[in-house]
This record gives sequence, structure tokens and C-alpha cells, in this order.
Amino acid sequence: MDGFYDGIKNDKTDDLQYINSMSLKQNPIVKRLIAVPIFFEIYHFLWAWTEANIHRNPSWKIFVIGITGTKGKTTTIELLNAILEVAGKKTALLSSLRVKVGDKSEKNKLGNSMPGRGYIQKFLDDAVRRNAITPLLK
Repeated sequence: MDGFYDGIKNDKTDDLQYINSMSLKQNPIVKRLIAVPIFFEIYHFLWAWTEANIHRNPSWKIFVIGITGTKGKTTTIELLNAILEVAGKKTALLSSLRVKVGDKSEKNKLGNSMPGRGYIQKFLDDAVRRNAITPLLK
């Protein structure tokens, strides 16, 4: 059997023991496996850092409330938004249901609440520009 898995598996020992006994400089497959997580960490960090700087680090200028969990996030974020609006606060919210900044509200066309590539930084920047004191994210 010639294939990817054969390069890191040895029938005589378990995988971890085999990998630990190998010289990393001699096996390019193991070098790639180890290098990939570091690459992705740096890649995602650089995207986040770049977008935050392009939008002048908006999360530093406002109080952000994040809602997490398995179920009920949209309901919770809508209820919290209603409470804050009744209290006279300008809010911004990003959920899978809608995107709202100040008085402007529209359906979330992306269908998710954690879009990538700077969307959240742009959303937060819009919230700061429209004086929305409390952005709500889920």
C-alpha cells in the first residue's frame, strides 16, 4: 500500500510512538503535518489584525456584548436589544436573523452570524460611526 497514511503509520508500533521515534528532518510528511497548525494560526491572526487596523480597532471604542451557547442566541440577542432600546440606548446587532446598526436594520443575507474576512470589524466600525453604544454579537 502506497499512500499518505502509510507515510506516518507503522504496523509494528502505535502511531504516536512511531512519529516520536522518527527524525523530523527526514520525513517531509511529518514536517508538513506539524507546520500546518502554525501556518493557520498565523494566517488567521494576520487577517484579524489587519482588518482591525484597517477599521481603526473599533472594539476598543465601544462595549461589546457577545452571546454564546447552543440554543436561544437569536432570541436572547433580540430581547436584550429591545431592553436596551427601551432604556434609550442606540444598539447594533449581528445575528443570523438580521444586521442592525442604529435605526437601520436589514435581513442577514449571509445566513450566519460569524462571517469572515473583516465583516465583523466593518460592522463594529459602522456601529462606532453611528454612535451605537452597545453592539450585540452572537
